Amino acid sequence: MEAVLAAPWRIILFGGLRAEQNGTSIGRFRSQKIGALLAYLALFPTRAYTREELADLFWPDAEPEVGRTNLRTALFSLRRQLEPPGALAGSVLITRGHSEVTIEPRAISTDVAEFEKALQAAAHPNISSADKAARLEEAVSLYTGPLLQGYNEMWAVTERGRLAESYQRALQKLVRYYEQTEDYNRALESARRLLTVDPLDENSHADIIRFLMATGQQPAARRQFEEMRRRFVTELGREPAPEISALLSARSTPLRASAPVSPDDISVPSASRERPEPAATPPISAPVPLHLPLTLTRFFGREEERTYLAASLRSPDIRLVTLTGFGGCGKTRLAVEIAREVASAFPGGIWFVALAELRDAARFFDVVGDTLGLPRSTSLEQTLNQVIARLHDGDTRKLLVLDNFEQIVEEGAPEIQTLLGQVPKLSCLVTSRHRLLLDGEREFSLLPLPTPEHATTPERLLECASVQLFVNRAQSARPDFQLNARNSAAVAQICARLEGIPLAIELASAWSQTLTPAQMLERLIRRFDILISRRRDIPGRQATLRATIEWSYRLLPADLQVFFTQLSVFRGGWTLEAAEAVTGKTDTIASLAELEQRSLVV
Repeated sequence: MEAVLAAPWRIILFGGLRAEQNGTSIGRFRSQKIGALLAYLALFPTRAYTREELADLFWPDAEPEVGRTNLRTALFSLRRQLEPPGALAGSVLITRGHSEVTIEPRAISTDVAEFEKALQAAAHPNISSADKAARLEEAVSLYTGPLLQGYNEMWAVTERGRLAESYQRALQKLVRYYEQTEDYNRALESARRLLTVDPLDENSHADIIRFLMATGQQPAARRQFEEMRRRFVTELGREPAPEISALLSARSTPLRASAPVSPDDISVPSASRERPEPAATPPISAPVPLHLPLTLTRFFGREEERTYLAASLRSPDIRLVTLTGFGGCGKTRLAVEIAREVASAFPGGIWFVALAELRDAARFFDVVGDTLGLPRSTSLEQTLNQVIARLHDGDTRKLLVLDNFEQIVEEGAPEIQTLLGQVPKLSCLVTSRHRLLLDGEREFSLLPLPTPEHATTPERLLECASVQLFVNRAQSARPDFQLNARNSAAVAQICARLEGIPLAIELASAWSQTLTPAQMLERLIRRFDILISRRRDIPGRQATLRATIEWSYRLLPADLQVFFTQLSVFRGGWTLEAAEAVTGKTDTIASLAELEQRSLVV
């Protein structure tokens, strides 16, 4: 296979370390030293280093030969991640003989380089004040956190401090520029950013209070002062300066710039300097309150499903969408992704209500109330009234994501109907292995991820969502795992054998730290023995594939449990006549329909 020159990697250094290329994201490395080596080469890409220099820098306490061996291992691991099969060998990391190591500058870009380039452009004497401010905004938008957060090498600490100071100076200039040009909302935004760098900066606190007062947000200004006072008393042992508390009652004329102002021309005043109060402008629009689970892994595939579900939820005429499917097919994760995608359509807020542990439908409104942050009531009627009043608040569209509804469908479905009837601006997205059978319900049955139809090149296989999922989760267990010509056929077979079920693929790929794909494939003959998770943060019902199926099985009535067990003699499907012959049931069609509604057969 002919090697090709890959697209450049974008190395993110602010806020941590991440490498991105054409939708691929690498956030973990086989060791922190290996990640630090990549960061160092990317941060200083214009020079070559001797192997001895790098070994001494990263393994200063090791014997010289051990340090050089560690460096060889680190370079090999980085090449596996940055120069995968099909990429041109040596296109990212360049070694010259046995002495020099460098990174190919054309093969990477970094947010730090772009940050410093924008600051240099802002300092140019021949551009307008507005352009200077635009360049400063470009720079501060790139600063997503301290440089290489979590890395404590001396060179990283030094560079972290230098870049943090540059970020602060840029924000200080923007605060003054927006204040003088009377753009108080953007001045407030810049002052808040400054405060995240130094929460004890008295100037930034004072600026935020002034701008909140100027934009008609007096209660928020008082909360800001109280938060400042709490921090100062707790951490500095003193009260804020009297001039700052006086800002809460200041009455003065707005500050106006008499001439166009450049960010470079504006000094940063002290908190105690007397300042006129700016004129009021419309309040800053608040973001949509999203109360959704934090997701720490990438999401793959489901483009058509996302388009359909997002369009359904955005429509005010469709207020109940039920996402059905068998256990482990990815309903919960898809629901969370969709909820984030449609946030702008629900300005009143979106809440995720976890129902997996609920067994008594009579407590449904208690769980909803807890999610909404309501105090517990002594009666169900009072709880219902509180929930309805909270969801009515503001008369704006709101969304509840009701997750794992299947175990309370019979008694719980009428409760959803009650909510929707009482709150006209409310919509519900429900995940369940069983549809609700309510009027107005829009059901969407979620199928497994597509699997490769036949073995092909690694590059073509990576176009398949199930393979993308396997490789990504395998790299979580073993950061330098790569799909290549040797293992691609086994990975394709694993995804096909597991029928594209996301949970099963995640459980299998987690073994990549100890098993090769070929070894996994051998063990899938007894698939329940390998599809076991060792993670501590997943529910017991999803810790093994057996537990996922058992969860659905236990929700069946006794007669359907017997019927489902009898169907287990079939492999690869069956006809209606065969099912009737094996089970001896006269109402086989009705029983199969019930199992289909419960997402146990298709």
